[in-house]
Amino acid sequence: MKKIIKDILRSLLLYSFEKKLSLFKILFQILFLIIISSFNLNKIFKNKKKIIFLSHQRFRGDVEVINKKFCGLIIPYFLQTFFLFLAFNTEKKIEISNFFSKSNKEYKFGREKLRTLLCFYLIPVLKLLKVKIIISPSIHYIQDIDIGIAGKMKGINFLIFHRENLTIIPNQIKALVNLYSQFDKINLDLVIFHNEKTKEIFLKSKLLNTNQTMVLGGLRMDDFLKNLNHQNNGKIISFFSFHKISSIPIDINNRKNKIDRFKKQKKGWNKLWDDMHIMFFELAKNNPNKEFILKTKWGGSWISNIENLWMKKFNKKSLPNLVLTSDLNTHDIINQSKLVLAFNSTVLLEAGLRKIPVFVPDFYEVNTLNKYVLHKYFPECFIKLKNMYHLENAIKDKSLKFFPTKKIMQKRRYFFKKYVNPLEKNLKSGYFSIIKKYLLSKN
Repeated sequence: MKKIIKDILRSLLLYSFEKKLSLFKILFQILFLIIISSFNLNKIFKNKKKIIFLSHQRFRGDVEVINKKFCGLIIPYFLQTFFLFLAFNTEKKIEISNFFSKSNKEYKFGREKLRTLLCFYLIPVLKLLKVKIIISPSIHYIQDIDIGIAGKMKGINFLIFHRENLTIIPNQIKALVNLYSQFDKINLDLVIFHNEKTKEIFLKSKLLNTNQTMVLGGLRMDDFLKNLNHQNNGKIISFFSFHKISSIPIDINNRKNKIDRFKKQKKGWNKLWDDMHIMFFELAKNNPNKEFILKTKWGGSWISNIENLWMKKFNKKSLPNLVLTSDLNTHDIINQSKLVLAFNSTVLLEAGLRKIPVFVPDFYEVNTLNKYVLHKYFPECFIKLKNMYHLENAIKDKSLKFFPTKKIMQKRRYFFKKYVNPLEKNLKSGYFSIIKKYLLSKN
């Protein structure tokens, strides 16, 4: 039934577009206005210049920070993907290497059609709402980029606050430079990165020029960095989850099927993933008087795969003292933690700024796939586990309160600044001045 309704809507929208039927155009614009308004009831009628956030759920707290000072709206994800369906008539995953390719004529034509449809139906609605800036969290989100470009065609500024900024492994850097060098040029105003390393990838690919790039650090890091000197009285034992191909480059040009990050991989963290998630559950079960949190980067299949693993092993998928979540704020968890367990994530270096023990696995595929392991680039910063039983011993080891040493903390800060984010505080002011500049600009 849902598919039938979408097909009917698609046919009506394309027909009214091709025939330039003004009445239908207005009716559909009213429909889109109602949809957007229903997600922004407390801001939609404010007589202010506004920001629109695309893929808002991927900003991980930045939207809330920005909205304390500015008037930001969100577009529901289903509306963004509906326009893709409208232009390409498919609900299957579209590979970014094809979608953005400067040599793929089929997708270049499809994207031109998409932008024309957006200019016909959606962008006038954004203009009516006084939207002056469109912001996306990534340069390669297919549901975002053409909305931004279409908006810029009609006088709305297009910015990207790029979220994916931990790229250290040489093969990974090479793969990304190759990927972005195949992209068609993107008509935008500015891309803000967290660090120079990530910016270099885009400049090497020649997708962006220096005038389109800036390094300001991560907006969500601001409060975290300001609160680092607060005494740590954390009691939670935290595990920041990873997926089975974390930091392992994928040959995007030879992919035939959608990648399932949680099924057994030919080259992946298979045994490591299973064992760490099983043993963390067992650890919580054996220590009912302690609090445990297992944090995933996103929900959906990530959460369900962990629950299925636990159900298969223990015949239960939850414990009173174990929270499995994708929603809790990463920095709040770190600040409340007694110790942190993580793998192939910026969380290692973020948690490393706190004077607490941070553990990394050093077993199973970590040895056979060592060239894809991030923590080897941060030597002597973290405690290596030879198996998960060592973590249970560590929980009871009172000597851990003396770890890390001053020397280790200096190393952690050095690597954080090099690979993640500047250590300077008050990052908000840099972001806010950029937003203010584009809100006041006349296109």
